[in-house]
Amino acid sequence: MARALLLTLCGIAAALLGPARSFAQEAPAGRVAVRGQVAAKLKGEALQFHFLENPGDLDGSRYFEILLTDPKVPDQGPVVRGKTDADGNFSLRSVRPGSYIAEVRIPTVAEGQDLGILYRGTVEIKADQPKQELNLPVSFLYIRVQDAQGKPFAWNTLKLGIHRTGGELDQRWGQVVFSRGGLEGANGPQQAEPGSILVRLQKGGFSFSWGSKEIGAVIFPVVEEDRDVRYRMTFSVPGTGGKVHRFAAARGKAPEEVDCPLQPMSTLAGRLKLQGMSADLQGTSLALSVLDPDAGSEDDQPIHYASAQVGADGSFRFNDVPPGLAQVSAEVVGKGDKQAAVRGVAREWIPINERENRMDLALQVTPHSFVDPAPGDIFVSVVDGLERKPVGRIKVELLAGEGKRGMTSVTGPDGRCVFMLRRPRSYRLRVTELQNGEKVTAEVPVTEEEVRQGVRKEIKLGGKTNVASR
Repeated sequence: MARALLLTLCGIAAALLGPARSFAQEAPAGRVAVRGQVAAKLKGEALQFHFLENPGDLDGSRYFEILLTDPKVPDQGPVVRGKTDADGNFSLRSVRPGSYIAEVRIPTVAEGQDLGILYRGTVEIKADQPKQELNLPVSFLYIRVQDAQGKPFAWNTLKLGIHRTGGELDQRWGQVVFSRGGLEGANGPQQAEPGSILVRLQKGGFSFSWGSKEIGAVIFPVVEEDRDVRYRMTFSVPGTGGKVHRFAAARGKAPEEVDCPLQPMSTLAGRLKLQGMSADLQGTSLALSVLDPDAGSEDDQPIHYASAQVGADGSFRFNDVPPGLAQVSAEVVGKGDKQAAVRGVAREWIPINERENRMDLALQVTPHSFVDPAPGDIFVSVVDGLERKPVGRIKVELLAGEGKRGMTSVTGPDGRCVFMLRRPRSYRLRVTELQNGEKVTAEVPVTEEEVRQGVRKEIKLGGKTNVASR
């Protein structure tokens, strides 16, 4: 049974390269002729890529790009470029010996976007071998989707959210959708041959198709790196259930296959109420973000996002909510006690366990001025000297733990920056500057309760109270 992996990306542009040279041609003196293959690696076995022949659908883009970059000057871009044929084979005629960072890219993704990279690793081109083989494996994770009892589950549509952190690549996936059947070609749906993965490149995205006899099995390409890379995958079958799966993907440490038993989703419902203001709540949009309770970084990328409309009586309901820290927020514009226009804000954070439903959530919409922080907001001002002169264009870090990288923001000309919708927990605000040629840091604590209420914080530079050498 075929499974099609449909990946939709925005802002994609085709980057067409010249034809690959034959390996049979001799390389100039001091250069190396390299040939190889880009093959898929699935459950420890090699599968061959085949590109879908569909006339009129980016005919010239049935290949992968092969890029070799000098690790000493990576910002200068690739020093060697090539491309595969429709079966993943490639040849590079004239390569200087040395160490390179090799990448396999999808040509329909703009070169500045890391989402198009399927492989990235260090390779060595030896000086004493004028002809060399270079095979680049694209690793796929084999996923068995199961029901709550651990039996294979025959889903119709499977949604997958991916969050990748660490490493050199900036791969920020949106939602990936799996569907049954092959890829649409010129003569209808086409199935991948046994032992192969079918690839289709089109304007606006790309797709993989693979055949499996296991009900519910899917695959996804995982890019390993030499640094510590971590994946979080959020599986969701509408109306059925979901699961969050985490794994490491440092070189050689990514799993080859996993079981994914779906657990029933939760329901979150309640009523929105006004306090100290008047407004028409009907049609108000309520936003739900489910945060990972095990997240170790400060970026708070949600594992789930949804919106719901509020009824005339203030009622709302979210279905298919995965377990985690549910962050619910709404904003309305109404009138305060003196009939002046005010911004009404309701924000709450609710822990949701597996199989837990919350049907009685009461959200209070309280008035805030249009310039004051709302719950979850941290407004920062950076000043210098006794005159408290605003300091613009300085980086402010928001840290939630020792030894971890935090979120950063840069102050404007007024010395201000904002961190919005943070989860309630303790943070530290840090600014690093140069004083007499030495780096010094100024840190200001932010308590959990301050985040929950919304807070303004000021960081003073050049003083002695909160400045310490590091």
